[in-house]
Amino acid sequence: MADIPYLLGWCGGNEAIQVITHLYQNPATPDFVKHIAFEALLKLVDAETKTRLQIQKIASLPPELQPLTQSGSLDAFATALHTYLESGNYQNFAVLDTIYQIDNEYVRPALINILRSAPFLPNYFQRIRHIFKIAEYRQDAEIFAILAYRFDKQKAMFSSRRYTINLPNEQSLRKPGLYWNDEIKNYSEILKNEIE
Repeated sequence: MADIPYLLGWCGGNEAIQVITHLYQNPATPDFVKHIAFEALLKLVDAETKTRLQIQKIASLPPELQPLTQSGSLDAFATALHTYLESGNYQNFAVLDTIYQIDNEYVRPALINILRSAPFLPNYFQRIRHIFKIAEYRQDAEIFAILAYRFDKQKAMFSSRRYTINLPNEQSLRKPGLYWNDEIKNYSEILKNEIE
């Protein structure tokens, strides 16, 4: 379903705006589709409508961040954002998606600083991945490059818990450990890591 707004944003014209707007405003539309629909709308609408959509996103921010997204110092917004992220629960991190959707001169520097240094831990990682996908869609080279570099250089936080890899020829490679052996009806110990 996310393919529809994604493609319409690239290929559609004025006729596509109505379809994408319906997807974006429909309460039954999943959030991940709404994110893409929003981005597609930004590609297709005029400057006035784009500003209106961004103002709606600003209004959805927590009250302590709203005024700082339109005026004030860059440091004030960065400090307020850091305080907001540190003081709340994991749901507060959803604000990072919204900030990238706003993407104006007041919020972008703070977001870039977060993207350069945020740990790839569960609270941050989901939002960072969303931003990476949006940057790819927007062809935002700066954000995309920052995150692509970090994904490449950062040691993986998560790894496969699988202990075997099945090969097409009905053989398997195994990590060290105890494995049940049907032939001898007992456990066999594998000492060598066959996977790496």
